[in-house]
Amino acid sequence: MDFPKYNNYRINSRGFSLVELMVVIAIMGVLAAIVVPNYSEHIKRGKLTDAVNELAQLRLAMERAFQNTGTYAGTGTDPCAVSMPTGKYFTFTCTSASSPPTYTLTAKNIGSQGLGAAESYKYTINEGGVMQTAAYAGSTFDTPKSCWWIHQNDC
Repeated sequence: MDFPKYNNYRINSRGFSLVELMVVIAIMGVLAAIVVPNYSEHIKRGKLTDAVNELAQLRLAMERAFQNTGTYAGTGTDPCAVSMPTGKYFTFTCTSASSPPTYTLTAKNIGSQGLGAAESYKYTINEGGVMQTAAYAGSTFDTPKSCWWIHQNDC
């Protein structure tokens, strides 16, 4: 009985060995372990950036309204002179007072939209341009931070 030599068998074989497939799967697993958390963080920062950009735009609209009407207060049931948008990831609210003329714009995340529980993130800005981060998921602080956190511990 003739057995083919190993070298001849190797030359004529087709496909991959089980070891080669396992090495490829291990490499893909390591890459996925690195890429998926970075991608998730990138998506989260994009949503947070959208929220603070919307707050900045609302502040400009409030200042324009004040220049035109002399008040930040709205008419009828609207507490502010500018109507609040409905966001996909954040809810926007406004409170105002007439004497002295003040307002506070607030953005709070909506639950189950890729940012954790509802109100895990909360950003504010007032008529003086004072920006605050009152809540940031995974962080605990007694007083609001005097900036808008987009990335944890980074203003």
